[in-house]
Amino acid sequence: MPVLGLPLLLVGLAALPMLAGIYWLRTRYKRQDVSALFLWQSAVQAQGGGRKKSRMQTPLTLFLELFIIALLVLAATVPRVLRAGQTASVVVVLDDSYSMLAKDEDGVSSRDRAIEALRRELSSLPGYTARLVTAGANPRVLDKPLSEWSEVESTLRDWQCKATFTDMSSALALASEIGGPRSRMLALSDHIMPETLRSTSAERGEDDVSENNAGSTESRWGRLRWLAVGRPVNNIAITNAVRSYDPAQGDAILIELINHGDQQASSTLTLSAGTKDTIFANDPAAPVLGEKLDTRSQQRIDLQPGQAKRIWLRPKGVEDRPVVLSLASDALDQDNQAILMPADSTPIGVSVLIDDQALRRATEQAINASGRARLVSQGASLLFTDQLATAEGLPAGSAWVVRFDRGDKTQRQAQAQAFLGPFVIDYDHPLSEGLSLTGLVWSVAPRGSADETPETETRNDRPVIAAGSEVLLSDRALRDGRHEMTWRLWPERSTMLQSAAFPILVWNMIEWRRSDRPGISPRNTRPGVPITITASSSQDEVFVRRIEEGEQSGPAADENNALSALNRRVTFSPELSGTYEVLVGEKRYRLAVNGGSAAESDLRQATDDAFGKWDDPIAIEREYRGLSWLLGLIALGALWAHAFWLGRGTVRAPRGGTR
Repeated sequence: MPVLGLPLLLVGLAALPMLAGIYWLRTRYKRQDVSALFLWQSAVQAQGGGRKKSRMQTPLTLFLELFIIALLVLAATVPRVLRAGQTASVVVVLDDSYSMLAKDEDGVSSRDRAIEALRRELSSLPGYTARLVTAGANPRVLDKPLSEWSEVESTLRDWQCKATFTDMSSALALASEIGGPRSRMLALSDHIMPETLRSTSAERGEDDVSENNAGSTESRWGRLRWLAVGRPVNNIAITNAVRSYDPAQGDAILIELINHGDQQASSTLTLSAGTKDTIFANDPAAPVLGEKLDTRSQQRIDLQPGQAKRIWLRPKGVEDRPVVLSLASDALDQDNQAILMPADSTPIGVSVLIDDQALRRATEQAINASGRARLVSQGASLLFTDQLATAEGLPAGSAWVVRFDRGDKTQRQAQAQAFLGPFVIDYDHPLSEGLSLTGLVWSVAPRGSADETPETETRNDRPVIAAGSEVLLSDRALRDGRHEMTWRLWPERSTMLQSAAFPILVWNMIEWRRSDRPGISPRNTRPGVPITITASSSQDEVFVRRIEEGEQSGPAADENNALSALNRRVTFSPELSGTYEVLVGEKRYRLAVNGGSAAESDLRQATDDAFGKWDDPIAIEREYRGLSWLLGLIALGALWAHAFWLGRGTVRAPRGGTR
């Protein structure tokens, strides 16, 4: 904040040498020889300038007049000083995206330049209290108000720049709420201020500022100053990586690479595998990826300017190991690596107790083709049968039941109901995923007389597939957490066994049962995508934490970070990329969050720019005290002294003259 508000008025100080010139060029009285004094009284001396210069006269009135002119000029410049005890309130919004870690040719990152810019801005203020807000997917406030640079520098260690997406609008709104509409706001990023924010700040921040309402001005962003500290550089990035497992072909990995540059570039793609059994180990000290990564393959990747390339990889012998994909180091290392955890490929046990040979054969073929289950005779997790009347007769905690209702044999031969559609499908149910019944003939045996109440209504089953008022497939949740699915089907009069709908329904039943096992799903995800954590019981405690780089694993779970389970399930959405550890009861799991972003990895738009200012009427009115009134009082006092001095009649006559 400048001490002088109107520097152009300092031009008025030119009156000082002009007044001094008048005194300097003033004509001296010439010596006259007369015979009598009365002749002196008739001598009229010219009071103007003359041709002869003399030594400058410096009476006291000259200094008083100079002093008065200087006071009036300074008062006109509206000088101000900081009010006693006044400090500037500053809320700093920090871009938390990983593009801030990009380094230029000198090895200096945008984050380093932002810290230096913050130090300069705060040091320009006589006093301040600063709050720091990180702008990631969700804004976050760092620590308490800070008044010393050492405190600010220490708090900046928590600014790690690991987010794959930054929401500056939400962060600025939070900063405005924290500091108030009249606080200073400083945004630090590697990109220019978006036009939407720029126009909003200009309209709301300038139209409301005036001399009369400076103390009550309210604008959407307060007084915002945006500093962009980025540098445009070329970069090759991994923007996406997906891992899948097929029992017949093994692991399959799809990776996407993009060249964010203006010229052709090349890099080396390395695929490495971690140590077996480290992902699901219960040992807290187990390494995240193992003691040593095993390099499996390397290949050279050539990319044209702006080209995106997708590559399929089929590594062998890594079904139960974590896989690390990495590129050669460049300007931004944060998008040069992707970690993919192995899928839980352990099949579930399924039993088939079906008398109808065609139905049994089709069911067993669908189970074997799924690759997610194996046929067992005991200890099954899922049971397909047409013999049990209900699953309630099974012991608690045993298999889920899929009960085929083929109806009474006598009734089937006498009557039949065939449906060609339209079928009503509950697509919110897990059994309906990817299901289509177009062109299907679905026949069922009648339930009995028309006056008989359907069994599904008495048991409050949830209809999944229906044709008119007839429920063809229903689901019933038991008290112990198991499910019983009732599938009404007359195989001989239906085309269900020959259609794709039958293996799809069997697949969905198996996948639904597998998802109910304790564990996490999926094992590989992206920031903001929710994962489902399934506990063994509702009493199990669930803890999730992010494993920092270089850290092996974690100690005992922190009770303050416990997640509450609802019906044995917890939904968690990771915000940052990296490796996470999940503790469910006594078991530990690991999941990988890969945050490759094409927008954040494109550093060609990074720039150095500034928008907005802090020296505005609001800050002057609220934080500074004017001194014009004091200078005016001093000038009035000097004028009184000048008049008093002249009134005494004691002005000294020039040399060579008389009083």
